[in-house]
Amino acid sequence: MQWHRWFLSYRDPKGLGVLAVIHPWESGRDNLPDWDDALRKVEVKDIAPYERKDTSHVDPAMRPHKEDYDRYLSIMAACRHVDWDPAEVARTCPFFVADPGVTFIFLRANRDLLALAERLGNDAEAEEIRGWISRMEAGASVLWHEDLKAHVALDQRSGKKTDGISSASFLAPYAGLCDSGTLGSLQEHFDRMAAKVRYMMPSYDPDHERYEPLRYWRGPVWAMINYMIARGFAEAGDSTRAEKLRADTASLIETSGFAEYFSPEDGTGAGGGTFSWTAAIWLTWASRSHSEQAA
Repeated sequence: MQWHRWFLSYRDPKGLGVLAVIHPWESGRDNLPDWDDALRKVEVKDIAPYERKDTSHVDPAMRPHKEDYDRYLSIMAACRHVDWDPAEVARTCPFFVADPGVTFIFLRANRDLLALAERLGNDAEAEEIRGWISRMEAGASVLWHEDLKAHVALDQRSGKKTDGISSASFLAPYAGLCDSGTLGSLQEHFDRMAAKVRYMMPSYDPDHERYEPLRYWRGPVWAMINYMIARGFAEAGDSTRAEKLRADTASLIETSGFAEYFSPEDGTGAGGGTFSWTAAIWLTWASRSHSEQAA
């Protein structure tokens, strides 16, 4: 309860019903194209010379650019200037972007927390959580891009929405947002993308100009995102697309091992070569033997 209250206080200080991130790293999707414009507004300052270790063991073509890292560290410097006080960080951080990924996973977490509160008989907490869920169900519209027919990121400093569809857009059903308009639009986008790439789900729309099939979060497939998207589709009654995601994930792992992420075009494993989260997804969901056992 305290952790959820913290997020709602300091990552949604205006009560919009969506959660912002103060740093691309906080989203878990470091170099997503959705951060590009907001990052460009971050002044590079107050950083000492540094040496990156990631590009010493991973092909630099698969990693964020140096100019991205300069701004990553500049954001951290700005937060240090206010001693990481969460209210001051929310008020002054140069990067403050509402993220559909964090928002939808958090909404799902609220539903799970509500189930626990109800089972434990914590009535007051359950009522508080129901208020959070209502706030976020209404707030999802803040991230809806009417032209794209999908949820996108929102730079709260500039008020500008992003113009691309990321894999996080497909987490709306995982969050319980399964109205016909949302689900139907996602299904159409899913089929369009599936006609463009061999393996689903690319982390960014392959029709977008900033799509890159092997550069981290600008296009590659990530197994744990596939699992969450598939679970959302399955719970919304779309077993066909859920199974497509599971089968594609299984094929990627069978072809390229437990890579950190994969090319959606030819299945090449990229990033780190032996990642436990990919192995965990294989063991709990993607493997054919597990799928047969679950059936």
